[in-house]
Parts: sequence; C-alpha cells; structure tokens
Amino acid sequence: MNFKNKCFATPLPDYVLKYIKENHTPKVVGYTGSMRSRKTGLLIDTMMAFAFHNFKCLILRSTKDTRRSVLFDDTLKNTMKVENLKNIDISNYGVLFVDEGQFFDDICQFANLCIREKKYFFYTSLKLDFRAIPWGLPIISLIMGSDRIETCVGTCIKCGKEGTMSSRVGDKKKQILIDSAKDDEYENLCRSCYIETNKERKHCFKDIFDMSKNEFPVK
Repeated sequence: MNFKNKCFATPLPDYVLKYIKENHTPKVVGYTGSMRSRKTGLLIDTMMAFAFHNFKCLILRSTKDTRRSVLFDDTLKNTMKVENLKNIDISNYGVLFVDEGQFFDDICQFANLCIREKKYFFYTSLKLDFRAIPWGLPIISLIMGSDRIETCVGTCIKCGKEGTMSSRVGDKKKQILIDSAKDDEYENLCRSCYIETNKERKHCFKDIFDMSKNEFPVK
C-alpha cells in the first residue's frame, strides 16, 4: 500500500493559547521534523490563532524555497520572501514566524532580536538533512535554546508507520535541492525504511547517532 500524501494531524499545542493570553512575554518556539510532516501547516495554524486574537503577524520565507505551495497563496497576507533576516523591521509586529529556518544562517540573531523586542517567535525547521546529518550549527543552536520544541511526524510512504526521516529520491548529493516544478524529490520514511532504502548509498549515515567523524556540512 502506498501511503503518500497521508499525514498525521498535529493539533495546535495547548501552550499557544496560553501565550496569547500572556501577551508579549517573549518566547521562541520551534516546529521541527522531517519533510512532509506538516510543520508548515502547524505554523500557519498558529499564525491564524494569533491573528484571530488581533496580533499582527509576519511570516518570513527564504528565497531559496521556490516550491509551489497551496499553503502560501496570494490570499495569505503578511508573508514575505527574503534572502536573510538581518534587515527585517519587526517593530510593527507582535508575532514573527519563519518557515524552513534551516535556510537562514542568521536565524539565531533574529531570534535574539525578537526576544529583545519582546516578540513571540515561531519557526519551522528540519533537524537532519536527507543524509541524516545535522543541518548546521545555526539551526541546531536555535533548537537547543528554544523555549518549546514540537516534533512533527508524517507517515512513512512505504509501511504507513510514523515517518521521522527525510529520504531523497535519486542520487543527487547537494544538501539543498529544490525544484519548483517538482514535488517528489523527497520521501517521508520511518527509521527502518530509511535505513533499508539508503543502505547502498555511501553518502548517507547508517549509524545515525554516531557523529564522531561528522562535521557540519558546507552548504
């Protein structure tokens, strides 16, 4: 059975409503997980909850992300595509959101700015790339320093179990590979199916937690 396009629903965390009531107590919250685990959907749900309570929100996306998305159509206001985060004026917003935070090398500085300005900051990110290697020091540092982390899961397209790993379709080895015309470059797999699928690929880790010889990859 092919479980593609199915995904476990991720309800809005209870603490989001608590943050809405607290109002301007700075928090940093990350929604992490593998590809196709509804991270962005949860981010937008969170934004809509804050907007419903009259918070002014801004969602920032990387220009590197050229995928077409029904979640970010022309009807979604206050969405901006940027190369970096360092020059963003956040003074008019109460809640800031960053989608695919692993694309921004200055995301920690932006988080610190949000904290100093007493803003809420929510972001999505991958923790591991398709080789099961940590994405890089900036996003890993932000994950470690966040007030809350929600780990989102998808559905393994091979067996239907919880999918927690991002597997690339094909043999291209570049860390960032996004084709705006395609939507099938990555698969969501469970750990067992990931290992089985990638067992012949030397560039993918077999012992995922053995990072003794690993350095953060150069993008």
